[in-house]
Amino acid sequence: MKMMKSCVYGALGSCCVLAALIAQPVQAADQGFYFKADAGLALVQDVDVKSIGNAIGSVAFPFAGTLSDPVDVLGVTIPAGTYTVNKPKVSFDPGLRVDLIGGYNVSETVALELEAGLLYNSLDKITISGTQDTVPFSKSFKLNANLWQVPVLVNGVYTFKLDSKFKPFLGAGVGGVWTCVEGSGESESDFTFAYQAMAGVKYELSNTMDIGLTYKFLGSLDHEFGGLKTDGIYSHSILAAFTFRF
Repeated sequence: MKMMKSCVYGALGSCCVLAALIAQPVQAADQGFYFKADAGLALVQDVDVKSIGNAIGSVAFPFAGTLSDPVDVLGVTIPAGTYTVNKPKVSFDPGLRVDLIGGYNVSETVALELEAGLLYNSLDKITISGTQDTVPFSKSFKLNANLWQVPVLVNGVYTFKLDSKFKPFLGAGVGGVWTCVEGSGESESDFTFAYQAMAGVKYELSNTMDIGLTYKFLGSLDHEFGGLKTDGIYSHSILAAFTFRF
């Protein structure tokens, strides 16, 4: 329900902004459709695990408790003792992002976009830290899995009007992201609200074509992959872009 409310509020807010922009008087010469594609490096921040569970029960993090007997967790024997365990952190290898964007220039400086993208990163390791009988510990375990993100976003973009072929711009977007974790022949997926901020610069090759460089930050709400719950996923991308104006 919380995620649904966030999506509704975000959509309503976007509609209000779009309506206000479209209502502005503009010259026909400033208007026009364009298509943009970008691709480049995608980096994902470490993701905190909130809880893990199965049909028997679940454990929420941070965790504090006492084990009277050793237990086996994912093939690892945990000795008896008194423990505090911080939120486990999952780290990722550098990956790739590709986006396809359709846009409309509402004016010479304001544009609206519909964007669909794909981000791929492999999981690197999970790090578990805390204390065992007041003695600090930290252990890392390699992971063999992949993270896929498919965002669909509505963006608003403001391009600064300069007497130059270089055109710096800022933008923001809201929408949703489908996220999938796959490994060992299995996969779990989730869909949640997403938001984006961007900044970059374009260079005008001609009246119809631009090339440029864009930085994008993509964030999401909390995720649930089967019995695994995590905080939101934050991705940073540096992208080369090509724009064709109709």
